[in-house]
Formats: sequence, structure tokens, C-alpha cells
Amino acid sequence: MRDMKRLFRSVYSLVFLVSPLAALDIVQTAGTANKEAYLTLTLKEERAFFCRVTPAALLQKGAMVCEFERVPVLKPQPIDNRFFTISPILENNRFTLKIDFKKQALVYALDEKTLSQSALSPNGEKTQSARWIVVGYEKTPPVLRAPNDAGLNFPISFPALEPPSIGALDLNGAPIANRMNSEDGREFSMVLESYAAGFLADAQKMIDDSLAQSGGKHLFMPELLALKIKILNKLPNQEEALISVARPWIEAYASHNETPEVLLLLGEAEVKAGLITDGVYHFETLIREYPKDRLADFARIYKADRFLSEGKVAEATFGYESVLFNSQDVPAASLAASRLAEIAIREDDIPKAAEFYVKILQSAPEFFLEDIEKSKELTAMMADRKLYLPAALLAEILIDRIEPASSEYEALLLNLARWQNLASMQEKSLISYERYLAEFAYSPQTPVAQKERDLLEFSLGRNTPEANLALYDEVISKYPDDEAASRALYEKSKTLMRLGRYTEVVPLLAKLDKLDKKMFHDFDSRLRQTETALLDSFLRANNCEQAVSLSRDHKLGATIRSDESFFNCAYLERDFNLALEIADFNVRKRSPAEGAEWIAKRLDALYSTSDYPNYIDGEERFIKMSRALRLPIEADRYIRLFDAYRKTDFDSKRMSELAAIIESRFPKEPRLMDIYAAMIALSRNQGDVQSQYDYAKKLVNRSRLTQTQAFTPDAEIAFAQAAIKGGKQNEAILVLQTTLNDKLPDRDRARALFMLGELYEQNASADLANATFERCANLELTDDAWANLCRQKTSTP
Repeated sequence: MRDMKRLFRSVYSLVFLVSPLAALDIVQTAGTANKEAYLTLTLKEERAFFCRVTPAALLQKGAMVCEFERVPVLKPQPIDNRFFTISPILENNRFTLKIDFKKQALVYALDEKTLSQSALSPNGEKTQSARWIVVGYEKTPPVLRAPNDAGLNFPISFPALEPPSIGALDLNGAPIANRMNSEDGREFSMVLESYAAGFLADAQKMIDDSLAQSGGKHLFMPELLALKIKILNKLPNQEEALISVARPWIEAYASHNETPEVLLLLGEAEVKAGLITDGVYHFETLIREYPKDRLADFARIYKADRFLSEGKVAEATFGYESVLFNSQDVPAASLAASRLAEIAIREDDIPKAAEFYVKILQSAPEFFLEDIEKSKELTAMMADRKLYLPAALLAEILIDRIEPASSEYEALLLNLARWQNLASMQEKSLISYERYLAEFAYSPQTPVAQKERDLLEFSLGRNTPEANLALYDEVISKYPDDEAASRALYEKSKTLMRLGRYTEVVPLLAKLDKLDKKMFHDFDSRLRQTETALLDSFLRANNCEQAVSLSRDHKLGATIRSDESFFNCAYLERDFNLALEIADFNVRKRSPAEGAEWIAKRLDALYSTSDYPNYIDGEERFIKMSRALRLPIEADRYIRLFDAYRKTDFDSKRMSELAAIIESRFPKEPRLMDIYAAMIALSRNQGDVQSQYDYAKKLVNRSRLTQTQAFTPDAEIAFAQAAIKGGKQNEAILVLQTTLNDKLPDRDRARALFMLGELYEQNASADLANATFERCANLELTDDAWANLCRQKTSTP
């Protein structure tokens, strides 16, 4: 029986995509024969490819080079194990695969139609095939049998069989008190011993001799023939011989207790011989006649194997699952689970593969112990595929079965700690690290293991927060410029955040921002969470300076906080661009009616950025919208709009309109005086005497009314100038006389006196003019233009 306590297969499927519909499969199968380990490679492609072996197929340290028509989309990764080094090579758009033999090797090219095998000629010539078998071994080549689609099959070991109980008479009709005293019994026992010792050829010859001597009347005829069937199953290319013995045996001994096993072996041999229908028939007979026999589950698995070899993955999966979830036989269920895991790996469903391997490891770990070498390679494959949980569980089983003095023991123990950590088994991982450090205190890997152990220790967070913070600082100090320090820094920031000690995180932010983002899958969300909490704490404390500084340094903006308090802080700290961003964010979220308040804030911020053209356009539209919605419009809106016009295109008409609106709607607005002053300046620049006169008169009157001296004597002089140009000298004289009664700086007084003196001269009031110029000249001013003009008028030095 091929799969009676069958050694599981460790399959590495490296898929080199050469087109969307094609792939190169490399299947590695490890085993033990003749008490020696071996490893086979099955290379399979859709198209036949050429391979050459040098110096010869049977020589150690040879090499095999295969050439392919198609170039992989992705360059495959190399493989290195105890038997082979596999090197994918991509040069000049040509893909080749080189396999260096580290041990002895055999190479076979297979005929796809018959699945027959022929050894590759050792002359180094190229041979073409779509499937190749390469066998690496130590000294003695393993016995091979015809391959199926999954790769080569190898000898299977069986437990020693006990001689069956028999009747009470021997061949001579004498009672049998002790079967060992029977000649037939002694012969049968010798056959069993040879079989159990692995001397299959000797056991077969003994069976044939016993049957010939007994003339076909041996007391153990059915048992001997059943054992011969088992031996033929173990020998290569004996399918026809097995079938020739098993078919008559089934007819003659259909009720024998060996029938289930013979049915299974017969079906298997028929499938190998290409008699698929007959083989499946015997599998189905076993399943139908012995549905609860443990071997029926293996028959179900072999039926599923046929489906899988035909590409019917769904049917094969159903067959394996029926055994896994219904079988009471642990080896059969384990074999089914391993098949399902292989399918999952082929389909790149890593979580499902892990689930199946974990089922086996938790329920039948001995399944992996029949071949330690295979288990080692399977463990490495699991880790390579990031199946850390099953890799850790299998490594736990293997670690105590490997010689501690070997280098692979040290490597496996360190990897065990790492895989346990990655599989979220941190407590076990810490124990494994400590075991490694105790056993390998002086290894080159010890500093690395110590560092990893320290990282694991603080990631467990078993201490108080304060103790953990001290541990993080210790790691940062102990491993500067190392991944360990980065992780400690990261954990420290998280701990401080949990404690609400946000201000202590601020000095760490710059360093956190420099961390490799690939190291921490949640880095961005953690950093943003930290920044958000810090910003909230600053805003709650009305600490606008730090809030805005944090936002500016880390480019937070409205994506992290968009409320009014943040806007006000940004505006207060004169970060108008941030304020504008926050306002824009809120405007986009709301309808015009709902967002009117935020539109107004946005315009305030835009005005403060000195982007007056865009501000004017936005403010004009906002005022129109507010009117349409009957929303109140504050004086600030008009005043700022007026000021923006003043600072850009000097649209005098619109400025005059705005001045009139403010004057009529907000007659008590103090800033009207600024508007009048601006309009006076605009009118003067444009030579509009009437406007200058009108606005200067308004400004003078409002200054007198409010007793405001801020615009005196500039407003009065502007008014006087406009009055003079308009032929209203008396008004000019009157306003200047009134102004001179005010408390003025001497320089302003000199200017007013000079203008008044000139007006007197124009009115032919020489005495008044001279007296006025004298008053001006007598002011204690030096280097003053107006005083000097007065002195020229009076000839006063």
C-alpha cells in the first residue's frame, strides 16, 4: 500500500510566470530510502524545453542547465539546499535555469504521453522534454517507480505484520498447539521477518518457494499472496505483476481481513498502469464494501488525487475535505489536510494553508516525525511563505529531535523564537530567546538575538507604564541608530499617548517622522493619532502658538481639525494660509446658506493674505448672496472691501459707492473718517476738486463733531486747498482760522499760517498777511520749509 503510514510530501511550488497562461513548476520531494536521505526535483512546463547535464548524470558536483523559450515576467528567486543549488538566470532576454549538484544525482526526461522514464544520456547532449526528474542522493540511489502528475513515488515503509490466527490443523492434519511449531507457520514467520527487515527480494523468493513446494496448498496461502502483493507494491515497475496476483486473490479471498488493503493496492497499481477505470472501480469497491474501514479513507484520497491530476481542483478539494472532516483515522485525515494545504499554497491562499497545517500539528504531530529531513524543509517553506504559526508549531516538535551540537539546531532554535513572535506567541517566543541565549552565549548571532529579545520584552508591555518607559529609554540608548531604537521610540510615544502626556511627545515627533514607514504597518495612523491628540490638548488650553506651530511643522491643516477654535487660533497667530485652508474645508462641506459664516471667515483670511483681487471677487459675490438670502451684512465687510479696492485698482466709482453705503447704513461708524481720508487722497490724485472738497468737508465736520484730532490739520488743509481751487477763499480762510485755534505741532501750525497768509495777500489784506507771516516766522523752527517761506515773506533772517 503506497500510502499506508505514508511519508508526507513537502512541496515547494515556485511559479515562474512566463505568460498569463503558462508557468514553470518546481516541486521538491524529500524522503528516505536505504536509511539515506534523498531529494527529487520535478520540473514541468507547458512547452518542452532543452536541458544539458555536465559532466555526466551520475557524477557528483555536476550541473544541469535548462533553456526556455519564454522569459519570466518576474525574475524568480534562487533555491539552495543540501542537494542542489538552483540559479535562475536572465540575460539578453533569455531565461535559463542552472542546477548545481552538491551530491550524487540522477536525471530523467519523461514522456508525457506514457509517463515512462528514461535516464538522460551522460554524454552532455541536449534533450527535450516538458517534464524532468532530478534525484539527489548521498551514496545509494533510491528505488524509483513510474511517476504520476504530482511527481515521483517512492518506497513506503510498513510496520511489521503479525501472523494471522489460523485453524486447528496443519497440512498433515495434525492439531496445531503452537503455530510456530507448524512448518508453514515457521516459513510464514521467516517471510514476515525478511519483509519487516526490508529484504523484499528475499521475502518474495521465500513466498514463491513456499507456494511452489506446497503445490498451492500452503496453510497461509491468502496471507502469503497478500504479503507478495505488498512487496510488489514496494518494488519498481511491478504493476502488472501485482495486478496478476491481486485480481485472482480478490476473487478467491473476498472475505479475508486483508481484502481492504489488497483492494487499495490493486486500484493503485491499475491507475499506475494506465487502467484508470479499473483502478477507480476498485477504489469505489473498497469505499462501498468497507465504508468505515480506515483504508477506505485512503481510497477516497486517491480518488481525489486522480481528480487533481486531471486538473479538477474543485472535485479533488471536495474529496480531501470529506476525509478531513469525516474520517476517524488520524493518519488519513492528516494526509488529506496536507493535500489541502498543498492546493492552498499552489493557489497562493496562505491563510488557508496555515489553517490546514495547524490542524495536523495540533491533532497529529507525529505525522511530521516519520521523516525529520522533510519536516525541516517543510518548516523552512512555511516560514518563507509567512506561515509563521505552523512553522513555529512544527519547529517546537523538531527542536528536541535534532542534535544540539549541530549548526542547524542553533539556527532552528533562533528561528523558533522569531516565528513564535511573528505568530503572536510572544510569551513562548521570550522563553525560546532566553533558551537560545543560555545555550549559545558566545555565538556570532548572540548580539542579534539579545537585541531581538529586548525588543520583544518591551513590546509585551508587562511592566508598569513608568517601568516600560525606562526600558524604552534603555533600548534607545543601548542600540542607537538601530531598528531596536526605532521600535523603542515608537513604543515610547504610544505609551506617553496612552498616559495623556502629550507635551512629552512633542520632542519626539521630529524623530518619529523620520522612521522607516515600512517598519510599522500602523505608523501613519499612530502618528496622526498622536498629532491629533496633541493639537486637541493645545486648543483646549488656548495655547494657539503651539497648536499652530504643530500644524505648520507637520502639515496637519484642516484634514485633522476643522473647527472654529482651530481657525481662530490660526488667525490669531497670523497663519492666514492655515486659516484659509480650514475655512475652505468647511465651505466645501456646507451649502451656501449653511456655510455663510464660514464663507465670511474664508474672506477674512483671504483678505489677510493680501490676495486682494481674489478677495474683492469673493467679497462682492458674498455680499450679493447675503442680500439674496436676507442675511445681515456687517460694516466690516464693506470697509474691508473698500480697503481692498484702495490697495489695488483704485476703482473710484465703486469706492465712492461703498463709502456712501457705509455712511448711510452705519452713520456712527468711526472708521468713516478713514474712508473720507482715503477718498480725499484719491480725489487729489485724480484732480477731482469737487470730490476732494466734499470729502474734506465731511471729514472736517466729523472731526469737529467727535472732537477727533487725528486728521487735524491735514483734513482742514485739504478742505482749504479744494475750497481755494473752487473759488471759495472765504471758506478756506475760515477753516484755517478755526484750525489755528487748535493745539497743533509747530510744523503743522507753520503750514496753516503760511496758507492763511497767502489767502490774506490774495484778498489784498496786507496787514493781516504780514501779521500772519510774522507769527509763522517767529515759531522756534529750524530747517522747516513752511517757516522758511514765512521768513522770506517778512525778510526775517
